[in-house]
Amino acid sequence: MGRFLLQLPWSNLFSSLQSCEEKLKLFTELINLGLDIIMPKLSVKVHETDRPWLTAQLKGLTTRRQKALASNNESLYNILRNKVNRERRRSRSAYYESKV
Repeated sequence: MGRFLLQLPWSNLFSSLQSCEEKLKLFTELINLGLDIIMPKLSVKVHETDRPWLTAQLKGLTTRRQKALASNNESLYNILRNKVNRERRRSRSAYYESKV
């Protein structure tokens, strides 16, 4: 986010605006734009049959792994496969530890 904010020409953006409300509105829009670029919203479908430890992060990793497999990117697939397995084990153990 810092890099995004540093690249903006702040003096040019705010020089044409007169009121504080306009400046605040523009600033808020720029912050939201930066957040959308850096951390886009992702939709994750939750199914009734999903395991209770299946998190949005784990589902996202699984999706990325499957895309790497479909595109025959073996090195990326192996990296993501290992990340999925580590995250699955971590999520599962955290789930059961919180239940006990």
